[in-house]
Amino acid sequence: MRLVLLIGHFPPGPFGGAEAQAEEWASRLGNRHQVTVITRRDPRTQAVLERRAGFEVRRVTVPRLPLWRSLADLGAIERAVAGLEPPPQLLLCFQTFISGLAGVRIQSRHRIPAIVWVRGESEYRLARSLRERWLSPRVWLLARGVLVQSEANRAALLGELERHAPRVAPRVAAKLRVVPNGITLPPDPAASGDAVLVLGRLIAEKGVDVVLDALAGADGARLLVAGGPRRGTADASACAPASW
Repeated sequence: MRLVLLIGHFPPGPFGGAEAQAEEWASRLGNRHQVTVITRRDPRTQAVLERRAGFEVRRVTVPRLPLWRSLADLGAIERAVAGLEPPPQLLLCFQTFISGLAGVRIQSRHRIPAIVWVRGESEYRLARSLRERWLSPRVWLLARGVLVQSEANRAALLGELERHAPRVAPRVAAKLRVVPNGITLPPDPAASGDAVLVLGRLIAEKGVDVVLDALAGADGARLLVAGGPRRGTADASACAPASW
């Protein structure tokens, strides 16, 4: 199968879990399929075309102005997909915006089916943003399939749709599937102790502040946070019982 992965950024770079997973999926799928990754050229020192073992990366250059960048993204992604010969048979779009939106536009114009993989809670917390509340349900409705990472994500996404877009909810539910990240945990995890380890970027969505608050009443609890880049923000909200 000729498969295209759409994602806003792609390694190398200081990105998050979605980007790391996209790289892993491209590598694994590239063993059996013809895989092309289409992403932004950011920073602009990156090569426009990069060939790796099993797949290739094509980077599009877009403006830096936020609103204009989104509009330019849609056009650049579509041109990159339309320029592939032979044309792809499937689009796998990481995140609803902007890759998912680009994917369903290409699907309608070029008849290439698009699957949208929702990668985080911020994509389906529809009350937080007018953009998500208006745009996300429409993208999921148009996509041939919608993926989430866990049953908890599936239940939460459908709950948000039932509250904010009830007419859309049953149709999205019919094509919503769970595909885990693919990380296999050891059968016998490390023994419990008095330390807590948090792995992740220090951004609001990762909830490090929630861990800090939870440890505030735990005597002697130690906290180790492995992530970046904004340590100062987490330090400022650290509670006395917890230590770095």
